[in-house]
Amino acid sequence: MKGSLRVKIMMLFVAAASLALSLAGVSSYQTAKTPVLQSRQAHAQLMMQKQSQALSAWLSERLAELSLLSRTEMIRFGSDEARLDYLKQELVRTGGHYVSFGLSDLDGRLLQVNGADFGIAADPSFAGNGSGSDVASNPFTVAFAQQQPVIAIQVPVYDDGFQIHEILHAYVLAEQAVERFAGEKSAPDDDSFVLFQEDGNILYPNPPDRKDKTYLNIGDARSPYQSIASDYPEHSSGLAETKLEGQTHFIAYSEVPGTDWYLAADLPEKALGEPLRRLLWKTILTMTLTGAALAVIMLVIMNYMLKRLRRILNITERAAGGSLRVEAADSPSQDEIGALAQSVDDMVGRLSPMIERLNAILNQNDYAVIVVDPGYKVTYFNRTAEKILGYAAEEVLYKKTLFLWHDEQELFKRAERLSIELGERVPPDISVFMTKPLRPNPEDDQSNLHP
Repeated sequence: MKGSLRVKIMMLFVAAASLALSLAGVSSYQTAKTPVLQSRQAHAQLMMQKQSQALSAWLSERLAELSLLSRTEMIRFGSDEARLDYLKQELVRTGGHYVSFGLSDLDGRLLQVNGADFGIAADPSFAGNGSGSDVASNPFTVAFAQQQPVIAIQVPVYDDGFQIHEILHAYVLAEQAVERFAGEKSAPDDDSFVLFQEDGNILYPNPPDRKDKTYLNIGDARSPYQSIASDYPEHSSGLAETKLEGQTHFIAYSEVPGTDWYLAADLPEKALGEPLRRLLWKTILTMTLTGAALAVIMLVIMNYMLKRLRRILNITERAAGGSLRVEAADSPSQDEIGALAQSVDDMVGRLSPMIERLNAILNQNDYAVIVVDPGYKVTYFNRTAEKILGYAAEEVLYKKTLFLWHDEQELFKRAERLSIELGERVPPDISVFMTKPLRPNPEDDQSNLHP
């Protein structure tokens, strides 16, 4: 019963604490969820703006670098052979920013550093109009870059009369220019980000000359970026929500300053909600640890209270057996258990004189007095019983039954008689005293005891 009380209290406490902590945790999580998602969305849009600005700044640096190179004496007035050697050295000096250099006349005849000579007048990337502008082309594929998309940076070269007479070309890999700012793709065909023109045509990683793609414009029906098709012309940056394969995604986009390009990224809500999952697990862990700590504290308090109750119970059990020689159950605490202990002490104090007088009467005669409970366990054993049967009261009280002194043959005889009388087997144990015979027998009221 003592253990049962502990279990019941602990189960009730754990259930109540778990419910309270769960409600608090769910409430805190729901309260934090919306602000965290909004903050993550705003951060994603801000990062896209920064990446677009970084891409623009990088292109501006390359244009400025090439413009300075075009103004050197070697490039303006050197021989073709000397200029090509000079550009080869620049390829090494610039540390891999460029994959190739070249010089072309205004008619589109291009001479590259590797000695190749071919016409580019019909190439859309050729800015040979003589306007004097520094230009970065849209990404396109070329053979000398193993069909990888490149961006052509073109600046004019002036003669001694400061008239444009040639175009200096430098080629950078689109992958190097774009992905370093947009982030790495998880797979070669991953469309987690795109570079597209103002008209919506995708420049990278899906340039228009690749016909194996299912969409070439962000407004196409199969494009995951369709949700921003009507938004970006009016806004330089933004964030749009869409559904892809039943999942919520956010499309962040931003204009690349100084160009007609836009950079866009596909951000699954799952990725944006990653901090929420960490918050959820932290909340669960905090709830678990808090619940465990509360359970330990409750167990310590409950064990202390049960220890005090057990002491009172021991006193009442001994008093019920007629032994009032017990220590006081007084408690220094002024709580309910302390009041109960004081009540028990008062009860023992009032009963002691009466029990002592009764014990004096029972112990000053020649009769052995043994009191048993309904289970025949000894609850009182006077001094005469100790002398006759040879056992001290402490050895038998609440430990032994009457069977310790009963004649075994008498038990077997009574069990046999009852079995015959009732027509069913009665075992030679406590059952012979618990079974009521059909016909009362005076012998049943007497039993022989032996030491």
